[in-house]
Order: sequence, then structure tokens, then C-alpha cells
Amino acid sequence: MTNQTGQFDAIIIGAGHNGLVAAGYLARAGKKVIVVEKRDRVGGACTLEEPFPGFTMSPCAYVVSLLRPEIIRDLELHRYGFDAYVKDPQMFVPYPDGNYLFFRASTEKTIDGIRRLSPHDAEAYPKFLQFFDRASEILNPILLEEPPSVADLAARFRGEDEDIYRWLMFGNLYDMLAEYFESDYLRAAFAGQGVIGSFIGPKTPG
Repeated sequence: MTNQTGQFDAIIIGAGHNGLVAAGYLARAGKKVIVVEKRDRVGGACTLEEPFPGFTMSPCAYVVSLLRPEIIRDLELHRYGFDAYVKDPQMFVPYPDGNYLFFRASTEKTIDGIRRLSPHDAEAYPKFLQFFDRASEILNPILLEEPPSVADLAARFRGEDEDIYRWLMFGNLYDMLAEYFESDYLRAAFAGQGVIGSFIGPKTPG
């Protein structure tokens, strides 16, 4: 495809968040890029819309947890009005029996809420967080790398971390939650979160 100054080096079909990031990096690399979008706005799943008068929201993306800080920095998004804040509470879970649970930005406040429902689970919650904090330390760098082979991925988990690898690759969420928590309150809350954006269930391995 050509423009008034010559040919385009890249044509991005769809001005969703992934397409815009790709276009931004290609442009930074000196490429001539065109982005085409069918809708009347850009952003894809990350647009802001007003489905009801006075209520502005994103129709799909409710968190930006996968928006890497490197992308924010490289594309200078703050210059163009980007801002993010920590939502608190982070999650509200109502239960059929009238109980409820808030997951807050403060781990201590979350534990206090869990303790009302299960003292055992209040003690287990920090250990559950430690598991995923450590898994994130190992896996986060991969998000900006060429995907490793299974063998190379396994090599990143050494010593005590081998148990994390076994859970992530061969375990399932149902069994993991049963190992940490005794109450259905916590198990149900995390089972739902664990399958968001997928076509699997809590008992699916890997």
C-alpha cells in the first residue's frame, strides 16, 4: 500500500491495544505504519464507552495487569494522558448465605476479612500469595522474550522452585486451592478468577 510519500512498511489491521502497541514500536524503529480500524474509535477491548448515561467504563478490560511498564515508558504514554490507579477494594465476593469478602490492596485488611470466615484460611492466605509472587518473579521476564522451549522453561525452576513448576504445568487449580484453603469461600473466589479469559475449568491441568 502506498501513501503520498511512498510505500508503507507495515499495515496494522485493527486499532486494538495490541495493534496500537505494535504500530508504536514499528514507528519508533523508523518504519512507515498505517493502522486501519472499522469502528468509529480506537482501543479495541480497552476503549471507554458510556453504556448508560453518566457511567463511563471499559466494555472489556477491567484491569491493566498485562500492560508492561516497559511499554508505558517506551511509548511515552503518560505524555498522552495515560494514568493508572490501584483499585481498592480489588475484588468483592458475595456469597449465597449472606457472607461476603473484600480483597483489598492491603494484605493485612484482606486477611482480617478472611479471618471472619475462616481463621485457618487467614493463616494460609499469605503462603498462597508467596507461591504466586515467586512464580511471577520467574515468569514475568518471559513476557518480553521469545517464548522458551519446555526444557528451557523447566530450567528456570531450580531447587524449591521445582514444586512451583510441577503445580503450574501438571497441577490444577481445584487441587491447589484445596491444599491451601479449607473453606469454600476462598476456594470459590479464586476458582472464578483462575479461569477468566479461558475455556477451561478449575480441574483442568496446567
